[in-house]
This record gives sequence, C-alpha cells and structure tokens, in this order.
Amino acid sequence: MTEQISFFVPGEPTPQGSMKPITLPGQSWTQLIADNDAELKRWRAKVGELAKLAANLQDWSPRRQDAMHLTCRFLLPMPASRPASIRKQEIALCGVKPDLDKLIRAIGDAFTEYEVLFDDSRIVKGGQVKYEVLDHGLCGAEVVLRVIDLVAERDAMIEVLERRRAHRSLPMSRPRS
Repeated sequence: MTEQISFFVPGEPTPQGSMKPITLPGQSWTQLIADNDAELKRWRAKVGELAKLAANLQDWSPRRQDAMHLTCRFLLPMPASRPASIRKQEIALCGVKPDLDKLIRAIGDAFTEYEVLFDDSRIVKGGQVKYEVLDHGLCGAEVVLRVIDLVAERDAMIEVLERRRAHRSLPMSRPRS
C-alpha cells in the first residue's frame, strides 16, 4: 500500500467560509450554513472526487488510523491591482484573503466527506502556502497527503523536549526597566 496520495485540483480554491443563520419558511428553528455554500460545495466536490481517484489508484484505505501530514500549495488569481513589478514576476506570495486556515478546512472536510480519510482529525501536521498567479488558468491546489513516520516524528519531538528541559534549568532573564 502506498504511503501517500497526491493530486492537483484545477480552479479557484474556495475557503470553508463563515457561517450565517437562516430560518427556513414554516420552521421555528434556525440553521447555520456557509455564506458561500454553493461555491464551497462545488470546490469540495472537485477536491473529493480527485482525492478519491488518487486514493483508488494508490490502493489507499480510508479506514486507516494513521497520523497524516497534509501539504497544500494554493494558486489564487493575482488581482489586477498588483503593481507592475509584481505582475511582471507572474507569481507572488498571497498575503490577502482568503484565509489559509479556511482553505485547509475545505480540503480536510472534502477528505472526510468523500471517504478518503475516516476523519480529517487524522491530519496532525501540515505545510501550506498561498500564491497569487498572473495566469488565472493555472489556479488550483496541489495536495499531498501522506502517512507520518511515527518513529522519526517521535525522535524529532524527543530532541525538542530535551532542548526544552535544558533551557528550563537556565535562569530566566529579567525584563529591562
């Protein structure tokens, strides 16, 4: 069994979105829905279908209980308002909306909804970045989901803990007055 799946989702990435309350006619209770519900459903369907295809090609079991590492590169459309010097480079880091955490939530929820993962809570580590691209035809998300090597991860964390223990014994510096 392969220890990772990877795929590219073309199109403009859609964030998970904020929730808004609605009351349906004839009902006495309020329901929460995403404020970009239609766009989000389309995006998650694209992500989910491609993730499912990649998982099937790699004999990936959705019931696995492994800890997962998710890496995503989001390619968003570069606004026309960018200065010519940035537009000339054709790609730049994206420091504006949508929020990175909301983009990631949409990916994780698609994994759960399309049964690529039993639950997206299995994702315990990640590496994500947002770019703006001048050529809007290149927009999308590059996604890699892989099983974490627990021994290597534990060994790395033990080193961190040992450094923390060593620093804990050092005297604390006094704040400057």
